[in-house]
Amino acid sequence: MERAQNFDGSFKSNAHLLNGNKFYGPVSFSATGERDENHKASTQNNSMSESPTRVHDKIDGMFGPGQGGILNWDECLQSLAFNESNDRERHIEPQSAGTCEWLMKSPEYLRWVDEHGLLLIRGKAGCGKSTLLKFALGQQTEAAAPLGSIVLSFFFYASGTELQSSTLGFFRSLLLQLLDQDEYSRPEFMKICRKYCKPREKLQLKWQQVELEAHFQKLVVDCSSRRKILIFVDALDECNDKDRDRLIGFLHGLRGQINSRLNRPGICVTCRPYPDGQIKAEFQVRLEEENQDDIESFVEDKLRLPDESVTDTNELKRALLGKADGLFLWLVLVIERIHHMSGKGLSLRRIKSELLECPQELDRLYEGLLGDIQDDELLEACTLFQWICFSIRSLSLDELRIAMTVHLSGSKGSLREYEDGDNPQLIPSEAKMRKRMIHLSRGLVDVGSAKLGDDKAIVGFHHDTIRAFMLRKGLSYLNGRLHEPRSLTQIASVQLANTCLQYLSTEEICLACQEKEILLRERFQFLGYAATCWVSHAVTAERENLGEEIAWPTETILDVWINTCKSLENSSSETATEGTSLMHIAAEFGLEKLAKRILCTDQKVSTISSHGKLGMSDTSKSVARDSAMKTTRTSGQVKVNTMPIRTRKLQLNTKEETGSRRKSNTSAKEARDRVMGSDTVKVDRGGTRDIAKMGLKTVGGRGECLVNAQNKRGDSPLHLAAEHGFLGMVILLCQWGSRTTNPNCDGRTPLFRASHNGHLEIVKFLYEHGADVHMATKDGCTPLDIASYSGHLEVVKFLYEHKADDHTATNGGDTPLYGASQSGHLEVVKFLYEHGADVHTATNGGYTPLYGASYSGHLEVVKFLYEHGADVHTAIKDGDTPLYGASESGHLEVVKLLYEHGADVYTATKDGYTPLYTASRWGQLEVVKFLYEHGADVHTATKDGYTPLYGASESGQLEVVKLLYEHGADVHTATKDGDTPLYTASYLGYLEVVKFLYDHGANTDIHTATKDGWTPLHAASYSGHLEVIKFLYDHGANTDIHTATKDGWTPLHAASYSGHLEVIKFLYDHGANTDIHTATKIGWTV
Repeated sequence: MERAQNFDGSFKSNAHLLNGNKFYGPVSFSATGERDENHKASTQNNSMSESPTRVHDKIDGMFGPGQGGILNWDECLQSLAFNESNDRERHIEPQSAGTCEWLMKSPEYLRWVDEHGLLLIRGKAGCGKSTLLKFALGQQTEAAAPLGSIVLSFFFYASGTELQSSTLGFFRSLLLQLLDQDEYSRPEFMKICRKYCKPREKLQLKWQQVELEAHFQKLVVDCSSRRKILIFVDALDECNDKDRDRLIGFLHGLRGQINSRLNRPGICVTCRPYPDGQIKAEFQVRLEEENQDDIESFVEDKLRLPDESVTDTNELKRALLGKADGLFLWLVLVIERIHHMSGKGLSLRRIKSELLECPQELDRLYEGLLGDIQDDELLEACTLFQWICFSIRSLSLDELRIAMTVHLSGSKGSLREYEDGDNPQLIPSEAKMRKRMIHLSRGLVDVGSAKLGDDKAIVGFHHDTIRAFMLRKGLSYLNGRLHEPRSLTQIASVQLANTCLQYLSTEEICLACQEKEILLRERFQFLGYAATCWVSHAVTAERENLGEEIAWPTETILDVWINTCKSLENSSSETATEGTSLMHIAAEFGLEKLAKRILCTDQKVSTISSHGKLGMSDTSKSVARDSAMKTTRTSGQVKVNTMPIRTRKLQLNTKEETGSRRKSNTSAKEARDRVMGSDTVKVDRGGTRDIAKMGLKTVGGRGECLVNAQNKRGDSPLHLAAEHGFLGMVILLCQWGSRTTNPNCDGRTPLFRASHNGHLEIVKFLYEHGADVHMATKDGCTPLDIASYSGHLEVVKFLYEHKADDHTATNGGDTPLYGASQSGHLEVVKFLYEHGADVHTATNGGYTPLYGASYSGHLEVVKFLYEHGADVHTAIKDGDTPLYGASESGHLEVVKLLYEHGADVYTATKDGYTPLYTASRWGQLEVVKFLYEHGADVHTATKDGYTPLYGASESGQLEVVKLLYEHGADVHTATKDGDTPLYTASYLGYLEVVKFLYDHGANTDIHTATKDGWTPLHAASYSGHLEVIKFLYDHGANTDIHTATKDGWTPLHAASYSGHLEVIKFLYDHGANTDIHTATKIGWTV
C-alpha cells in the first residue's frame, strides 16, 4: 500500500528516497493564522478546481510562528540526511553462493526474531560480520514488507566521515529511516522541528547528538506499540571512542523501555572482540564457531585452477582451510595471489610452498604484499595509496585514474597534454586503471559495489583493517623504501591540493567555465572532486606550515572554481561564493600566514594561473614578483623546494583536517601582542582610526583594497574572520586597514557576525576599533538582538555596557527580550529584564515574550516572565494566546503552569480555533487530556466547522481520535463544506482512523458527500490510498463506485486524474464505468 503522509501540500525533495522506499503523498506544515485556508478545497474556476487540492501550509518563522520565516518538510528531512549515510553498506560485497544461510536456522537468531531484545554477533576482524549482517538485513527487510514491520540499519565506518563513525550520524540516519517507514511518527517530528527551528540561521536545523538520541528513543518507543521494529547495527567497534560506550548504554536502555517483550525493538549488533564485557546480550552468535561451512563454500566458489588436477586442487583447498582460521579477508587476498601465481605458470608445488609461508596474522600478510612491490613501481604505488588514504571522500575508478595521471605528470597547460599518448604517466582507460590499481596495491585495493551519486562505483581497501594498517605502518614502510626525508603522510595534503588545482586550471576547463558550459561534470570526470575538495587539502597544508608549497589559485582560477561549484549538483560549498578572493579563504579558515604572504612586501605567494602555469597571484603581483616555490619534475614526481617543515601527529577525517573552521582560544591581548607587538591601540569612538598612532604597520592602496574586498554577499575578509572566531586574523586585517563598520548586502557587520557566534574577544576588539553597536541589518536586527537570541550572555553584557539599546526592535518588532525568551535563554532574559526590558512589549504580529517562550516550551523562562508581570491572557493579532501556542506545540508543563495562573481553556482565535482543537490536530495527546479534564469542550468548532475530532482525523492522530470519541465527540459532525471526519481521513489515507471511525458510528457516513458531491471513496481514489479504498468498498461504498460529484467526477475520474494505476485497476475490476464517452461537466473523460 502507498503510505500517505500526514500533511497535505507539495513534496519536491529527494531526501525521502531511503533504502528503496519512498514517502508517498505530500507533506507540509501549518502556520498560525492560516488554518482556515488549509482546510478549504480550491474553488478557483479552472480545470484544477474540480480536485480537492489543499492550500500549502507553512511553518512558523522568525522568532515565532507566523512571522515570515518558512520551514518546509524538505528542510526538515534535509536536516537529517547526509550523502554518505548508506556508503558503507553499499560497499560491502554480497555473500557468496551458499554462505550465510545457516544464520536463518541458528537457534539464537530464531529466538531473537521471536522474542526481540539484543542479539550480538561477535567475531574478529575479517571473519565476515558485515557480510552476514547485510544478508540478515536483506532477509528481514523482505519479510517485513507484508507484515508491516519496520527495519532500520546503520553501518559504522571508522575510516569514513565524522557522521559515518559517530552517534550523531547513527541517530540522523535511523530517524530518517523511521520517518520513511512510519507515517504516524511524522507529526511528532514536525513538532520537534518547529521547536528547534532557528529562522535567523537561514532555517537550518543543526541537531545535537543528545537531542536526536532523546527524540529517536521517544519515537521508537511510541512506534513499538503499533508495529514490530528491528534495528541492525554493524561494526559497533568502529563507532568513535567518545561515543561508543554511550551508544551501548542507549541500546541496552532502549530494549528496557518497553514493558512487553513482544513489543520491544529487536536489536542486532556486530562487533569485534573489543570492546568485550560491555555489551550484555540475551542472544549471542560467535562467528568463528559458526562459519566453517561458509569458509568451505567460499573456497569452493572462488578458487579457480583449471589447469590443475582435481586431486591437487583439493589438496590446496585443504591447505587453505587449515590456515584460514575463519577469516574470509585472508582468503580473499591469498586466493588472488594464488590466481596471480598460477597465471604466471608457477607449479602447484611452488604455489603451495608460498601459501605455507604466508602469515595468518593480517598485519604480516599486508606487509608481505607491500614487500612484493618492485622498486620501479614504488612511486606510482605510493601515489595510489596517498589518494586512497587521504582523499576527502571516496573516489570513482575514473576519478582516481585522472588524479594519478595529473599527480604523476606534474604541471601542464591542458588536458590534451595529460592525455597525450606520449605521456608516460597516462593511464588511458578505466579497465587499465583497474588492472594497474590491483597490481600496484597487490590486491589490497579494488572496486567495490558502493556507488557515488552519479552511479559510478567507488574504489577502496578491501577491508578497514587494511586502511588502519596503511596509516599505522604501511605508509611508513613504503616511505622508508623511497628514502624520502618527509613522509607520505606529511606531504599528502600539498600534493593532493596541487593536483586538484592543476586540473582546475587546465585550458579546457577554463574555457568551458568561461562559456558557461553545462554538464561540466559529465565531460570532466575529476572536476567534481577537484572543485569541492582542493580547499580542504590546501587548508590542511597551510595549517601544518606547508602553505608555501601550495600553488594557490589566481583570481582567474578562483572564478573558474566558483563557476564550477555553481554548476555542480549538490555542491554545498559556502566558501565558493562569487567574488571570493584568496584573502577571503585565508580569513574564513584563520590562515594568518597565508594572509601575511599575500599582504606583506617581503613575503611571496606561489599561485597557479589559467592553463596550469605557476606564477604570482593577481592580487599580490604588485608586492611580490618572484615565485616562492620552484617546481621541478624528477622521475615523474613533482618536488617542491622549500624550507624544512615540522612533523605532525596523524589525524584523519577530522573537522580540522578536512578544512572545517577552527575557533581560536587566544585571548584578545595575546593575539594583539602576537600580531602587533605591545603598542597601545587608541581609537576615536567616532569610528576613525589613526593607524600611525596605533603603532600598526600598514601598506596603503593595494593592501587596503585586498582586506576590504567584498564577495557577492557583501562579505569582506573581516566578516568571515569575525564569524568564525579567528581573533588573530581579525587583528591582522584591521592592521591593514579593514573597515570595521562596513556592512554586507544584508546589513550585517563584522560585529554582528561575531555577536551572533558569541566571540566575545572579537566583539571587544571590534568595538575598540570603531565598530558601531547600534548598526542594524536591513531587517533591523542589531548585534544585541542577535546575541540575545543566540544566548551569548557575556556578549550581551558587553554590548549593553557599551550603550547598546535593549529597547530597539527589528522591523518585525522583535526586541532582544523577545528573541531571548523565544530561544529559551533564561540568564539573558534575566539580565535584560533587570536592565529595563519590558515584558509586555509585543512584536508587530502581537507576539509577546511570554507567547514566544510558551510556544517554544521554555518553562523556566515562562515562570520568570509571569513572576515579573507578563499577562497570560495577552493574545497575538490572530487571537492566539500563550496557552494556545503551548497547546499546539505540545508543551504540557507550560500548559499546566499557564492554566494554574488563570489562562482560559475556552479562549479561541479570531477564526474560532481553541487550544483543544490545535492540540488535537497536532496529536498532543497529554495536552488534550489535560485540557479536557479542565473544562475544554470537545464539541466546540471553528468558524468553518472544524471540530477537535475533525482536526485529529485530518492529521491521522488515532489515539487522540479515540480519546475524543470516548469523551463524547460526534463522529458525524461535518465542516461547513460538508467534510466529515471519515471523509478527511479517507482523503489523507489514514486507514486505522478510517476503521475506528467506521466501527464507532461513521458507517452511516460512508456515503455522505461534501457540498460538491465528493464521497470518502472519491477522496481516497483521488489521493491514491488503495487500502482505504478496499476497506470502504468492502463496507458498503461499492454502490458509490458509479456515483458522480456535482461536476460529474466518478471515483475513476479522480484516480485517473491523479495517475494512481493500482486504484484504477481496482475500480475497473469492481465494475467502474470505463466508457470513454462518460465525461465530467467540463468534458473530461477518464
